[in-house]
Amino acid sequence: MSEQQQAFSRALQHTKEGNYAAALQEFVWLHDHPNPADPSSEMFRRANGFLAWATLGTSYPPAAETMRAMLDAKKARLQLAPDDQFLGADARAMQAALATYENQ
Repeated sequence: MSEQQQAFSRALQHTKEGNYAAALQEFVWLHDHPNPADPSSEMFRRANGFLAWATLGTSYPPAAETMRAMLDAKKARLQLAPDDQFLGADARAMQAALATYENQ
């Protein structure tokens, strides 16, 4: 199991136990440790990690606030580097994850 998958599993376990702050730390770690050389791990990170993180935000507002702040930072960086496909993919995935739960 990759480090990303381990962090994701720990985040889910912390969430299940109600330890939301620890879950958030794991999701932030997952965000901060991409592996652009491995497309499948990036798909996992974005599709599973970001969506689960946004889900946590429905029960634990600091999770959604942290994700929004990181998304805002990515959008600001994209203004300076609009051709950065990796950054753009992260921003789109985070935006979609947040939108899924903020519009319910």
